[in-house]
Amino acid sequence: MKILEPGMKESIDDSLRFRFIPYVQLHEFEGLLFNDIEIFHEQIPENELVGLDELTKTFEQYSNPEMINNNRETSPSHRLEKIILGYNKIVYGNILAEAIGLKRIRDKSPRFNGWINNIEGLE
Repeated sequence: MKILEPGMKESIDDSLRFRFIPYVQLHEFEGLLFNDIEIFHEQIPENELVGLDELTKTFEQYSNPEMINNNRETSPSHRLEKIILGYNKIVYGNILAEAIGLKRIRDKSPRFNGWINNIEGLE
C-alpha cells in the first residue's frame, strides 16, 4: 500500500492531484466489521449466529481488523459466511457497520483512520 497509493496519486494530472486522496482497503471491507464482538451478539439474531467459535477465534487472533485475511477460505467475507447463517454482504454489512459506528471503526483500523484524517484535514 505504501507503494500503490502514492503511485496512484502520481498518475493523476498535476493540476488535479490535490483533489485525490488515494486509499485502497488492504483486504475486504468486511474486515472492518470485526471491530466489537458484542455488536455481533446485539445485532444478529441468536439463531443466525451459528459460528460462535469462528467469531471468538477471529477476535482473539486479530487486534487490528484490517489485517484479517490469511487466504481465500479465511478472508473476512468467508469467515462471516461461517459465522452468520444466510450471510448477505449488503444486509449484514450495513447492519454491523451502522451499529459499530465510524468512530469505533476508526479507533481500531489505523489505515482507514489515517485516510479519514487526511480527508478531514482538507481546507
